[in-house]
Amino acid sequence: MIRRAALGTGLLLCRAVLGCESYAVDAWEDGSGGSAGAESEGEVTIVDTCASFYERFEPLEGVSFEQDLVPILQKNCNASICHGGELASAQATLWLGPSDDQAPTADDLWFVYRSLIDVQSTVAPQLALVRSGDAAASYFMRKLDDCHDPEGLDCTLEPPLSAKPCGDAMPVLSAGLSEAERNLFRSWIANGAPEN
Repeated sequence: MIRRAALGTGLLLCRAVLGCESYAVDAWEDGSGGSAGAESEGEVTIVDTCASFYERFEPLEGVSFEQDLVPILQKNCNASICHGGELASAQATLWLGPSDDQAPTADDLWFVYRSLIDVQSTVAPQLALVRSGDAAASYFMRKLDDCHDPEGLDCTLEPPLSAKPCGDAMPVLSAGLSEAERNLFRSWIANGAPEN
């Protein structure tokens, strides 16, 4: 919450550094919502519109981690200079499995799943990489949606691989995932991120 003098309008449009829009909403102490020219001091809350998008999202049923999502990761994220290749050299200490020229083993799938689910993000410690049932609280999904840098999210990218504190949208080596591909990830998370 930010303390701020009366705003004169009920809503201010702010633009985050990347992607997601944020709105500053008057939360007046008297509960009135304020009015133009009001002199009282109020609280301003940052509301992340990506979070409301995730709340409105209607998930698909039956999305499989192994059958639907792992092939997308392999094709788009698992180059040896990104999140694939050797485990020790994966960017942001997040290994997402072998590249698309290798079939993942059962051990690979087990490791990747457990590296994502309900594990605190090292870059954005306020969020999990994937929070089961909550795409808005999943830094991994926010990176895919380019909504990873909203106002108020404290990021510490070490080493600094980007000029932006929360890094770049993912994947960086391609034009990004299609809406249909991102819908599969969102649906899987919304459905509890099952290990299937």
